[in-house]
Amino acid sequence: MEPVRPFSAGCALLLSASLWSLTPSIACSQDEGSEPAIAEVPADGEADEIPPIPDWTPESPEVRTEFEAARKSLDERSYPEAEKAFKRLRSKAKGTDGEPVIARCLLEAEGGILCEKAGEFAAKGQHRRVIALWIKEGEKLDETFTGAELEKFFDEAFAEVFMTLADFEKKSAATGAAEGGEDGGGDGGNGGRGGATGGRGSTAYGQNTRLITGTPEEGEVRNGSGALYWMTTATLGSIQIGIPEEVRLANYRYLRISVRTEDPKSKPSLLLLFDCEAGELQGGGGGQGGRGGRRGGNWGAAQVHRRVGFHMEFSPEHRYQDLRLDLKKFEEKGNAKWPNVLSLKLVHFGGAETGIFIDDVILEKE
Repeated sequence: MEPVRPFSAGCALLLSASLWSLTPSIACSQDEGSEPAIAEVPADGEADEIPPIPDWTPESPEVRTEFEAARKSLDERSYPEAEKAFKRLRSKAKGTDGEPVIARCLLEAEGGILCEKAGEFAAKGQHRRVIALWIKEGEKLDETFTGAELEKFFDEAFAEVFMTLADFEKKSAATGAAEGGEDGGGDGGNGGRGGATGGRGSTAYGQNTRLITGTPEEGEVRNGSGALYWMTTATLGSIQIGIPEEVRLANYRYLRISVRTEDPKSKPSLLLLFDCEAGELQGGGGGQGGRGGRRGGNWGAAQVHRRVGFHMEFSPEHRYQDLRLDLKKFEEKGNAKWPNVLSLKLVHFGGAETGIFIDDVILEKE
């Protein structure tokens, strides 16, 4: 599963337009929607659509010579020198067909300088500084070649700090995440340890779920164009997100998840469970060979609370909450060990039926 590729120039940006916060927060913060969550990045290959740098032939021979020298510096990646030269040319091109050309060349030079800075940060392992640099400067470099290069530095840095378990985008089907479609069908394939099965009226994440599409402005999607909608029932139920086998949870410190309820009056009790046991919780139990799985009868809250794993309860609100949960604050049950975790479950203990929206489930390192 590839790492989330939050925002790009075209979609605002991660932290300031997503990523909620780069700095550690309280152990179990429930940010009340004050900062947006992680946004989307365009698909690979978009750099091919970047328009070429236009040419310009100044009428003045002196300006023409100066422009050619500046372009040569840019082509040779001598970005500070090129930036100075294009700044000198800016006033000379004003009001001519060279004005947008100089503006574009200046952006390319500025982007190149930022790429050099990002490279220095990356070499020192200062990944969050690379991310912050992209968040601050990336948007203005949209549709530039050096902006695309800076985005690559961002992608690499982001992958060093964050791991996306689920973003519920349609594109996720190509990378092994669940896919269901807006009407709820589809069985997906939530690869890794403990992926849930699909079925009628379900997605690979669990029963009574469907992938929805929309925009953050409409309120049902937190980031990008997709989210998961889960209709809870009067009985205990759960959804499940697989954890790739290569992911070592001990390397991560926080779990980020965006969640909200459909009914403003509903405040369901939910449990986030890093589950060390095999099998599902709903129906007749999940005794398919797991440690401690039940082989008959219905699951109840007491059995779930005793389940081997790491537990944390919370109650979502009507508007999206961007939770940043400290893994060290999860309650250990049954001598659970992080290397033994099979999946992440979100458990509803029953009660009034309500719709729950979930977006961007992401692990974050210290």
